[in-house]
Amino acid sequence: MSRLDRCCYSHVYTLNLASSIWIDATMLLSDHNPLLINFRDLHWESNIPNNLHKIPLRLNHAWLQTSLFKSKVDILIQQVLYLEISTCMKWEFLLAGLQEVIRECGKYFAITLTKAKVEAERMIFCITEKVDSRHLLSETEYMRLCDAYRCLHLIENNAIQSSKVRTTCTEVNDLHANSKCFFDLLRAKHLKDVITALEVDGSTLQDGNSISAICTQHFQNLFAASFKTHDAWFSSLQDALAFTPQVLDSYMADAYEKEITEEEVFKALQSLKNEKAPQIDGITKEFFIAFWPSLKTLVMDVCNEIWGDQKMPYSFKLGKIKLLPKVEVPKRMGDWRPITMMSIIYKIFANIFALRLKLIIHKVVHPSQTMFINRRSIYDNIFLTQILMEHASLSNQQIVGMQIDFEKAFDHIRWDFIVIVLKRLGFKTKFSRLIYILAQDSTSQVEINGTLSNPFPIERSVRQGCPLSPLFYALASSPNIFLRSTSIPSTRKDLKIEKGTVFHHLGYPFGLNASTKDKIEWYLSRVRCKMDLRHVVQWSMHARIRIVQAFLHPYVMYYLLLLDWKKCPSYF
Repeated sequence: MSRLDRCCYSHVYTLNLASSIWIDATMLLSDHNPLLINFRDLHWESNIPNNLHKIPLRLNHAWLQTSLFKSKVDILIQQVLYLEISTCMKWEFLLAGLQEVIRECGKYFAITLTKAKVEAERMIFCITEKVDSRHLLSETEYMRLCDAYRCLHLIENNAIQSSKVRTTCTEVNDLHANSKCFFDLLRAKHLKDVITALEVDGSTLQDGNSISAICTQHFQNLFAASFKTHDAWFSSLQDALAFTPQVLDSYMADAYEKEITEEEVFKALQSLKNEKAPQIDGITKEFFIAFWPSLKTLVMDVCNEIWGDQKMPYSFKLGKIKLLPKVEVPKRMGDWRPITMMSIIYKIFANIFALRLKLIIHKVVHPSQTMFINRRSIYDNIFLTQILMEHASLSNQQIVGMQIDFEKAFDHIRWDFIVIVLKRLGFKTKFSRLIYILAQDSTSQVEINGTLSNPFPIERSVRQGCPLSPLFYALASSPNIFLRSTSIPSTRKDLKIEKGTVFHHLGYPFGLNASTKDKIEWYLSRVRCKMDLRHVVQWSMHARIRIVQAFLHPYVMYYLLLLDWKKCPSYF
């Protein structure tokens, strides 16, 4: 080697003094074959910039209609497109620059709205005093008064719209006014997500720091891999997969290896829900739609670069775990469901392949798997359960039915298992390794009472919040269904269930020799229980009725859809 050219750049690339981003690939700056020298192995935490904004500034959708914000974003996009760097780097530059635009526009609009509010209130006060003095208003003064009230109304609606996003109560129209009822609901929604006490090993923790440490450690252990792939595991897995057929031919498998098109990107974007809270990077679907003509080429190139390199930058995969309560009064860690919020570019990329999978997944997954599958419904298994129980009763068969729920099914699944199952079903190597693109070397942070924990590595699980997670789980669970030759020897005898006992499966009451009256009474007791939970004394009766309608209407309709009406007349 005649000379040593510039070697390699660090994993962290500084944009400016105020912001830093992560580059998940070594930037080779040499124009010759580079010599890569590894001086020491760094722990993954040491590669994360300390001055990253943990919670990015959020975009106000009202700004999308202003010429100031649109012009600043258009200029930023054009500057990014002319950069001679990789497309993923361009996207990082865009996010960093957009944060600066949001900061500048936020200050400008805050000052402007404050001045407008003060001026409108001053105008209303002056004209009101004139009216109180029994002076007639001229047409010009009346128009000014109307304009002042209209200005205050717009400012109030802007604040209410932001509150609606935080409360996710977009269906309860009567609560949209600037009322005590609405803001009581806002505070109640906020307090519901706050962990004030936590039961751990028989003791109750109430200190915020202790609760934060326990929650972080819990999820760090949950997503840590407690296994190693070895020959015995691989051999036993191959034996189990012997019953799983290959269902995809080479032509169908090739369709999943192709490049990503602009049409696929736009469909993936459109399929995201509207009026959702900003993602972890602060960007929303509405922002993409507003600037789609300028962004479409960049977004498509970013997705194709990830797909071609089979690698996604670290910042794209950084997730924020939001804890949602499973029960009305959560006390233990198991009472909270972790939902991972991902960046918007991650969701678009994952959604592209989710839409590809949905076209044929009903042909790949066993017919008894009805959840998450296109052209199938969860009602299918409920009706099947009814038919089996009626058949057993009419034919005098003695049977036992069990409902088995896998504990932390999404969280315990192994990535290498998903890859092996996908290959067995007929998918090719590139698509089979899609889970590695989305999950390998990824990290998450837990949001606890409004603060974020330090990032910790994710070594297993499919994230609840990723569009591909339910489809991956459905595909990975297929071998269980195909294991028809496996039998479970009976070890218990004389297992009896009292006649007339009402139990439920997927929210619907069942029971051998249980009367329709008992089933309806069981259901009504559940409805009364839910209605009691919605009873708030300080709310008006009309507001409580609207809330009951919004929350309980789907629950009632679900039951009525499944009710056996032939047996109901005897009860009514």
